[in-house]
Amino acid sequence: MSEQPIKPTLADQVPEKDFQTWAGYARTHLHEYIKTLPDRALTRDPFESIAKRLSILAAHVREHDKSEAEGREAFISWVETQYLTREWESFMGYVADKVAVLEKEKVKEEKRSLAGNALVESRRLVGKYSTGPGDKVGTVIAVIAHSGTGKTWWGTSGGYSIAAKQHPVVKEVLKGVHKAEEWEVTACGEVDALNAFLNSGTIAKMSEIPKGVLHFHAVTWNYDKSKWQARGACLNCDQWLKRIGAARL
Repeated sequence: MSEQPIKPTLADQVPEKDFQTWAGYARTHLHEYIKTLPDRALTRDPFESIAKRLSILAAHVREHDKSEAEGREAFISWVETQYLTREWESFMGYVADKVAVLEKEKVKEEKRSLAGNALVESRRLVGKYSTGPGDKVGTVIAVIAHSGTGKTWWGTSGGYSIAAKQHPVVKEVLKGVHKAEEWEVTACGEVDALNAFLNSGTIAKMSEIPKGVLHFHAVTWNYDKSKWQARGACLNCDQWLKRIGAARL
């Protein structure tokens, strides 16, 4: 039988240092929690009492009537003697859920930021090749960013066909992709960027390409305006980008 996780005690949940600051933090979230409860005195009053006790003890600490440690011990003792441990556990469950949501949002934001490296690298390349297509780049520049690491790889239209190393997984990815544009499926900058990404690691088959973490951004040269401008995936690339779970920026 697997051991059940040990629930934290009240003493575990009240920090040993800086009780006054923590009490203010706890009161703020207690008031938020109270608003989520049914508007009945029987339900809300115990939590109002806890918030009031925190305020009183924090004031004692602030006015030097009690030390931080004494304020902490007094609060723990009060909750236990008032038989409010069940209410406290309910509140801490609310805090834990809120923290979990915030952590998920933080992770999402970090991933969005790292995925945005594709835009940053694209702007760098646009600046580097500001005069347009030439010996180094074709009419399209495509960048991949990995939202887990922030690393980027880039390619250009026509680059895959002359690449020093064509990764075998590229052929696997493009297998079955029908030609839906005037140009060949392998001609796109996205294919060249994918080849660069694959050549940088140890991926040996398409199923090993991580889904949901590769983000593509591409720019194409506008001959009428003599400048690079963003563009979406062509009908060729759109097929295999979906297949590997990649996104467009």
